[in-house]
Amino acid sequence: MTTEHVATMSEPMAQAYMEGRKTMTRRLMKIQPPSPDCKITTMIDTTAREERKYRDWNQWSIIDGLNITKQSGYFRCPYGQPGGYLRLLSTWAVDKEYDSFKPLGLPRSVLMWNHFMEFPKPKGFGKNRPGRFMPTWMRPQMPRTRITGIGVERVQEITDEDIISEGLNRQTIEDLVAPYAGRFKIKPEHWIHSEKGNSEEQYSYCKKCAEKEIRRLSKKYPEDKFELDGGWNTEGDGRPYCETCHAPLANSYTNYACEMECEHFEECPIDFKNPDSAEAWYSVLASEGWDGDDDIHKKIRRISFQGLWDYIHGPGAWEKNEWVWKIEVERNKV
Repeated sequence: MTTEHVATMSEPMAQAYMEGRKTMTRRLMKIQPPSPDCKITTMIDTTAREERKYRDWNQWSIIDGLNITKQSGYFRCPYGQPGGYLRLLSTWAVDKEYDSFKPLGLPRSVLMWNHFMEFPKPKGFGKNRPGRFMPTWMRPQMPRTRITGIGVERVQEITDEDIISEGLNRQTIEDLVAPYAGRFKIKPEHWIHSEKGNSEEQYSYCKKCAEKEIRRLSKKYPEDKFELDGGWNTEGDGRPYCETCHAPLANSYTNYACEMECEHFEECPIDFKNPDSAEAWYSVLASEGWDGDDDIHKKIRRISFQGLWDYIHGPGAWEKNEWVWKIEVERNKV
């Protein structure tokens, strides 16, 4: 009987799998090599009876010619082997009348919603519950996929093709960043138009400050007529700010601005949980400056994956460049 393992996915990743875009996932290896010289080796056979049970298991070793020096205990990929099955879990919820019930105490007739479904959580459903706490009897309702490949590599060795196979496209990245970017308040950009030139139109304002400035200018130049202009996104090389209150204003980045932002975030990784950082990256994603430029596409995907990795595993996780399990699965047939 084939052993079934489990893996949890976030909402954007769950939707990417259901759409047939996610065929790969990376998971941090719990046992890291004790030294940089170590390589992963596999137990093929042994004469030691007590070690025969570890046949086909892995270990970190130092290889010197024909000599192999074991540097760690034996381990296997906790997510299964090629040919095995992976049960995919996600955040889930049941009717709110059962919110006080522990997962194992839920009645088996209860209806369950999860992120792999094509509709948002229905009205009347209660608190979100982590996928790892889903009862065993409920898991057959979740998607199951066959593992087609298992590998190991450092996280920074990921290629652009693999990032795409991880399910990261423009919409998925925006969905990941948007909840945090939304906490950073952006106001529409406005200008003041003067019939006689008594106002500098290169100045940008938020609507409130623009209306206040119009009142001030109207008193100072009663013979002139001032009108509020703008209120929509413009394209620029940087973020505009209100001339009066210095609030950030909405605009779309040019190709040059996207490149500059990419250079910044390559040196200073994105912090998805920081509204300022998340909004700055969301502005790049929402801009038209990276449309049609394949090099910027690759940079944006890689920087986004880097930010996602730090978001999941903690600040600085990408810089550690630790070893990961590279798990390939069958494409979901939409």
